[in-house]
Amino acid sequence: MRTGKIKFLKDVLTLFDFKSVSDGYNEYILLASCEIENVCACVEDKTAFEALNNHIHLLSRIKKRQRGEIYELSEKLGKLLISVLRSQFPDKHFVVFVTVDSEVTVRFHQKWSDEPWYYITDDENAYQSKVFCFDC
Repeated sequence: MRTGKIKFLKDVLTLFDFKSVSDGYNEYILLASCEIENVCACVEDKTAFEALNNHIHLLSRIKKRQRGEIYELSEKLGKLLISVLRSQFPDKHFVVFVTVDSEVTVRFHQKWSDEPWYYITDDENAYQSKVFCFDC
């Protein structure tokens, strides 16, 4: 198997391995591959903190003719991730974004009260991207 295919499989599997870190007040759910082990001070923007640390870039250099199939697979991947998060953290609520443009990017964060979601998906044409959004 080529190195690129192995890296792709590892990246996809990384999406389903989580850890919890705390700032003393809040519990953040991060990808286990994230290097952050603890948070010393209260995080001002909890949504951005999680969203920036919980993202993976998959499948670069996507051709336009591949997009239809990539959209279908990306939607399934997003639904699977939100389902896994829901089952592993039943007391928390999450948002998962899968963005498809020249690459596929998967990102998630908790729904924090009084904070907007990381992406506003109404204006996806501005980015020439397709953004799938899943929440629980």
